[in-house]
Amino acid sequence: MKRPHKGQNSSARPPGKRRRPLLLSPEVYITLICEYKQEQERKNPGKKWDGRMPRPYSVDMYNGIRVNVGEWLCGQRLKYAKRIKDNNKEESWTEKRLREIGVRLRTKIKSEEYIGLLIEYIKEQERKHPGVKWNGSVPYRYSAKLEDGIEATVGKWLLAQKRKRTERINHNIFEESPEEKKLNELGYAWNSRNHDVEFYIEMLLRYKLKWETNNPGVEWDGKIPLDHLVEGRDGTIANLGRWVSAQRVQRKKRIRDNITEVSLLERRLDAIGIEWKGLDRYSRMIMSDEYLEVLLAHKKKEEMKHPGKPWNGHGPREATLADGKKANMHDWCAKQRCRRKNRINNNIKEIPELEAQLTKMGFCWTKRKVTDQDYVDLLLAHKKKMEMEHPGKPWNGMVRKRHIITLDDGVKARLGDWVTRQRRKRKLRISKKITEVPPFETWLTEIGFSWAPERKKIQCKPFRKKRVMLEDYMGILLEYKKNEEKKHGKPWDGNVPDAYSVMLADGRLARLGQWVCSRKSLRRCRIRDNITEVSISDQRIEQRLTKAGFNWGKQKVGRKFKKRKEESSEEEEEESSEEEEEESSEEEEEEESSEEEEEEESSEEEEEEARRKRVKVREATTTIHHGTYGQLNHLQLHHESLSRRTTLN
Repeated sequence: MKRPHKGQNSSARPPGKRRRPLLLSPEVYITLICEYKQEQERKNPGKKWDGRMPRPYSVDMYNGIRVNVGEWLCGQRLKYAKRIKDNNKEESWTEKRLREIGVRLRTKIKSEEYIGLLIEYIKEQERKHPGVKWNGSVPYRYSAKLEDGIEATVGKWLLAQKRKRTERINHNIFEESPEEKKLNELGYAWNSRNHDVEFYIEMLLRYKLKWETNNPGVEWDGKIPLDHLVEGRDGTIANLGRWVSAQRVQRKKRIRDNITEVSLLERRLDAIGIEWKGLDRYSRMIMSDEYLEVLLAHKKKEEMKHPGKPWNGHGPREATLADGKKANMHDWCAKQRCRRKNRINNNIKEIPELEAQLTKMGFCWTKRKVTDQDYVDLLLAHKKKMEMEHPGKPWNGMVRKRHIITLDDGVKARLGDWVTRQRRKRKLRISKKITEVPPFETWLTEIGFSWAPERKKIQCKPFRKKRVMLEDYMGILLEYKKNEEKKHGKPWDGNVPDAYSVMLADGRLARLGQWVCSRKSLRRCRIRDNITEVSISDQRIEQRLTKAGFNWGKQKVGRKFKKRKEESSEEEEEESSEEEEEESSEEEEEEESSEEEEEEESSEEEEEEARRKRVKVREATTTIHHGTYGQLNHLQLHHESLSRRTTLN
C-alpha cells in the first residue's frame, strides 16, 4: 500500500480500488425511481416513460448523502440476466416491483428472439390468408412482446438488417451475416414493395369519401397532406401524399416541355378532383415571354415619367402578372446577366434568342451603379420626410450612417455612406487649403446639410453607492457613545461590537464595527513593526478617536460575563487551593515511580552490555580459526605446484 502524499488523508482509499456504494433498502431506490418516472412524464406530456434511466443518475438525500440510483438499477439488471441464464423462474420482490413501475430490466434483445417473433408473424399471416404465401414484407411499426413482457420492435430491427445488407453490398463484401442467411431462408423481401396505381387510386377515393363525411355539405378541396400514410392489405405502409406530389411534378414537367398529350392517369386524377397546385405557391412556372412583357411595360412607364431621357436599362424589383402571381424581376435579370457572362468567358460566339431580344430592347448588361444625382434625390426625399414627421421644426441636416434605401429595381443605395464620403472630401479640401468651393458642395450647404455632425456625449454610469466618509463614521460613533452612557448610567468603555452597522438616510450602510476594527489593526501593526512615519490623515483619525474616548487595547469581556466572573471568583480560589494539594500529592507519587523506572532501565542497560561483550568474543574466535585454516590451505597448494614443476623439468 502506497504512503499517502502530502495533503492527502491517511484514511483515504488506495488508488485502483473503488469506493463501496452506500447500501440502502430497495424501497428507497424504488421510490426514487418512481419520482424520476413522474419527472420524465411531466417533461414529455402525453408520452409514456420508456423504462430507461442513465447510469450516472444520482439523487442528493436530505441528510447530504448522494445516492446513485442508476448504478443500483444496473446491478438489478445484471441480477436479472444471471437469473435468466441459470433458467431460474423465481422472481424476487424487487424485480416484481420494478416491473409494476415499468422499468425495462433487459436493454438488449438477441437476434434469435427477433427471428422467433418473425416466424410467429409469418404463421399468423398464413393463418389469416389460407392458401396464400407470405409476401416477405413486415410493417415498420410492427412489434410483439416477449415472454418476460419486453416489447420488441421487429419492424425497426428488420430495417436495421436491411441497412447492414446495403452497406455490405456497397463495400463489396460477399460473406453474409447469420441473420441475413436466416432471413433469406424465411423468404424476407429485401427490396421494399412498390404498390400499383390502382391501389393508390383506391386509397385516394377512400380519403375523399372520409373527408366529405367529416365535412358534410362541403365538396373536397382536392388537397392531401404530404405525410399521409395508408396501410395495405398485407400490412405494409405506403405514403399516399408523396405519390400525389410525384404526380403533380410529372404534370408540371409535361407543361414545361410543351407536351399537349395528357396521360390516362392524369385524366383519372382530374375526374377524382385532385388540386394540381397543391400546397406549393410556386407551382406555376413563369415563361420568358411574360418577363419580357413586364420589362417592356416598365420601359414605357420610365420614358413617360422622364420625357426626353432614354431608359437606363434596369427592370423593376418585383411585378404582378395578369393572374395575380408575383414575378421576381430582380433575380431573373441577375440570372440573365450571369448567363451572358458565362457565355463570353467560355468563348461561345452564338448569341441566344432571349439575349438578342434583351439587347434590342436596351437592357443594361452591367450592374447598375447609383449616381450622385440619385443620392441627391434620395437626400431631398429624406429631408421632406423628416420635416413631415416633425412639423414646424427645420431639418437638422443629419443622416444615419447605416441608412440604406432599396430602389425600384432592387439596387441598394447606401445614403449614409455617401454622406460620410462628402464630408471627408470637404475636410480634405480644407486641410490642403483649397479655397475654390465646388458647386456640388455649395448646393448641399443651401439644402441645409450639416457638415459637422453632432457627436453624442457619452454619459458615464453613476456609482452604485457613495463611500461612507470619516465625518459619517465619527457622527455615528459619538451617537453610539451617548446611547451607551444613557443606557448604563456610567462612562463609555470605548469598545464597539464588530457587527455594529447603521443605515444612513441616503441608503448607505455604515459598518462602524468593521471600520473601527480595521483602524485598530493598522495601529497595532505600525507599533509592532516600529514604524515612526505616519500619514497626516491617519494621525488626525487616531487623534479624533482618542478624543472621543475610543479604547485602543483589546476589547473587554461583556458585562454579563464580568458579573459571573466576580461571583465565581471566591469559588475558584477554594477550588485552586484543593487543586494545589492534589497536585503536590501527585508530584510525590510521580517522583517515587520515576526512581523505580530509572533503576529498572539501568539494570536493563547492564544486561545488554554484557550480551554485546559475549557476541564480540565469539566473532573474534571464529575469525581467527577461519584465517589460520585459509593460510594452511594456501601453503599446501603452493608446495604441490612446485613439486609438479620439478617432475616436468
